[in-house]
Amino acid sequence: IKKLNYYISDGDYWLKRKHWNNAIFQYKKAVQLFPRNYEVNQKLAAAYNDKCRNTEEDCELAGKFERSLWLKFPFEIAPLAQ
Repeated sequence: IKKLNYYISDGDYWLKRKHWNNAIFQYKKAVQLFPRNYEVNQKLAAAYNDKCRNTEEDCELAGKFERSLWLKFPFEIAPLAQ
């Protein structure tokens, strides 16, 4: 749990600073630890979406991760972070 909290916290730190690759890296580490955790999967998808909106990069991956949320967590879907 300590590692999970670190990866999420560090990912949040980088996302706020618009360092999307660093945030994505940390969120991926969190997903590796807890692949069935909705929060970490949602944060990873949100980071890709934010990167896509701001840089027009990795938009295909953003769509992939958003669709993945619908498939993995059909009853927990909430709007992605703005």
